[in-house]
Amino acid sequence: SVLGNIEKVQNAPQSTFSPVQVLFFNLFFPHTLILMSEESLRHLRRYVLFGKNRIAKVYGGVDTVHFRPPSDAERRDARAKFGVGDGEFMCLLAARLAWVKGHDLLIKAARKIRDGASSPPIDIKCYFVGSGGAEREKEIKSFAFAGEKDKDTFKFLGFMGDVREILWAADVFALPSRFEGFPLGVAEAMATGLVPVRTPAGGATDQIIQGQTGFIVPFEDVDALVGALEKVADPAMRAALSRNALARAQQYFGVGPMVDETLRIYGLTGDTSGNALAHAVKA
Repeated sequence: SVLGNIEKVQNAPQSTFSPVQVLFFNLFFPHTLILMSEESLRHLRRYVLFGKNRIAKVYGGVDTVHFRPPSDAERRDARAKFGVGDGEFMCLLAARLAWVKGHDLLIKAARKIRDGASSPPIDIKCYFVGSGGAEREKEIKSFAFAGEKDKDTFKFLGFMGDVREILWAADVFALPSRFEGFPLGVAEAMATGLVPVRTPAGGATDQIIQGQTGFIVPFEDVDALVGALEKVADPAMRAALSRNALARAQQYFGVGPMVDETLRIYGLTGDTSGNALAHAVKA
């Protein structure tokens, strides 16, 4: 949202470090630089940095006890609460309202699916959770509600302190961002068994094994996004992807693995107790 209008956001991913920024990195490179994604690692490796061997990768961790798959009753209740009808394919984008998150791309894709000739037809509904600056919110909502049918297709729910129930109500989590660090929203979604569809921004290849735990679609490619969403709309495909997404989240994206790896970097392996964590914070 800080970047402003959509044209600036679309150009931002092509920006590179200036010579002054590279010099700063080399003069003040830390003992260990912790990054959160393979994409961030690849980006830094493009530059002449003397501390490249002191870079570590630690995935962001989410509460996989709280963010868990719903029971059948919990899912029914969640869909009823948010007005998701039987047979509707509910696509969720939970992120701040800013062009960087690709709301416009998902809106275009949903319209194509809604007005297209999918076989079988897909009754798609898109829910957006999150807030942003007043100007960006107005722009994005204006883009979404361009036609009469859009009022039934798109719903904006605003900020939520806890997104678990809306995740339980959804069928797919879409995040066609222009760039990311490591979107914890995707990890939370996967931990509930929700299938992610996203662009190759930060964290993409760490979170998604293509066609197994979800789908990565190219930047700015609405047709590819449509194709991925149509695949996830198939119940059998979605069930298989959901199992794999859940297993990957539980193995890699919990708070426990994040703490363990951080403690290892601080030389505190083999003890994930509160005392060891306190020692790491003091260090």
